Amino acid sequence: MKNIKFFSAFLIIAAAAFFWGCGDSSTPTTPGPGGTAPTIDMKKGSVFTFTYDTLNRNTSDTTPVRLTNMTSTDTYTDTTRVGSNLIFTIRSSTDSAGIISIDTTLVYYDAPSGKFYQYGLTRLINPLISPTWDLVADFSLSTGTTWNLPLNPNTISISGFAITINLNAKVAEQTSFLTTSNPSRTINCYRIEFKADLTTSNIAIGSILFDYFLGYNDGITNSSGIVRLKLRPVNIGLPTVPIFSNFGLDRKTNTFSIP
Repeated sequence: MKNIKFFSAFLIIAAAAFFWGCGDSSTPTTPGPGGTAPTIDMKKGSVFTFTYDTLNRNTSDTTPVRLTNMTSTDTYTDTTRVGSNLIFTIRSSTDSAGIISIDTTLVYYDAPSGKFYQYGLTRLINPLISPTWDLVADFSLSTGTTWNLPLNPNTISISGFAITINLNAKVAEQTSFLTTSNPSRTINCYRIEFKADLTTSNIAIGSILFDYFLGYNDGITNSSGIVRLKLRPVNIGLPTVPIFSNFGLDRKTNTFSIP
């Protein structure tokens, strides 16, 4: 169907460009449940390496499969102070079967307000909009409270089909996971859930979900930064007509070094 072109482009953006970004900064606060700002203590010279797993679109099979020919490295290269906020530039180098791609991301953490921002995040959902400082995480809200990320325009016309996107996010939980290195290390983090609801002609055709994991300084171990990004498997369609499905992708920290 004609809509496949749109969904293919969307997934390329979400599973590629979205997955190449990270970084942040802070002043110390105390990590805790939703409503309490964590200590996100990023430093220039920090380096994170990542592995990639595919996630089966068949929800009955949740076993990840490692992509052995794909890795990436994020290096926190430069900082610029704008007012009281320290903005980080992160250089991301991704090796996919020997093909190297380079990208940069701008982020900052407003510790007093407990809000984390990334420049141009919403363009990964709709590349037609102008880049802005987009709210990635709001720790001033209680866990599970959603906020909307405005898209202007929020509709894309593809081959005569008007696809409307409504994007919301929430700090879903305070959690932890093990790095993919051997031996592994524990990373304490918050999972921020993004949900893009898609409609055409006022008919819901599905949602695209991805998780954005922010590490923090727990006072013993500092794993501050964007430590993991996960695009969940996608199944899009009308109530009785499948339109598009695709596997998910999990970009997970392998090693990290913070000065």
